[in-house]
Amino acid sequence: NLDDKRLIEIFKLRHFSYNNKKLSWNEISEKIGCSSQTCINLHKKICYILRKELKKENIKKFKIKK
Repeated sequence: NLDDKRLIEIFKLRHFSYNNKKLSWNEISEKIGCSSQTCINLHKKICYILRKELKKENIKKFKIKK
């Protein structure tokens, strides 16, 4: 469930920073306005959601190829 807009923002900040260097959790938390631990927990949540969706897509593609 991607209702929480912070999920996508945290993922972008962590993985698609401007200078090819991952921002620290502290830097991300300052930009988002929550604690570092909350950012880590939300990041784990978005990673889980993305992993689950990618697995679904791979299964669909595999079934189509058969």
